[in-house]
Amino acid sequence: MSQRVVVLNTYRTLARLVGSLPESKQVASLSQLREGYRSNADAPEEDVQDLIKEAGKKIAFMRITTPKRRRTGQDGTTRWVYQSGGEKQEGTGSTRVSSKVHTNWDGNNLDPCSVKRHSQHLKRMGFANNLHAKGLF
Repeated sequence: MSQRVVVLNTYRTLARLVGSLPESKQVASLSQLREGYRSNADAPEEDVQDLIKEAGKKIAFMRITTPKRRRTGQDGTTRWVYQSGGEKQEGTGSTRVSSKVHTNWDGNNLDPCSVKRHSQHLKRMGFANNLHAKGLF
């Protein structure tokens, strides 16, 4: 890959990471990024390699420190939540309504799939039967 492509890729990556910073820091960081790349446009090839390494360190640091973007509402979609009364509300934040998980199986009856899986695990581990532990009676 040519050196020009590497420089452009590092610039694009840094610009994307600066865009994910809080708005109070974006303007200053973006102007600093542009000024740094423009001032070193005519740098010798040996200096460019050092600058690319430095930019890689900054990219690694910014990937660690910048907050992740939230996915809700960024792609232009709207989520609707239907509550128990049938009214439609625009989803804000989490669209899940917390409710108790419903299951047919409780302490009084056993889930046949769980019993089958348990038996398979016992056979796999070498506990096909428990006659050796029960003794004669």
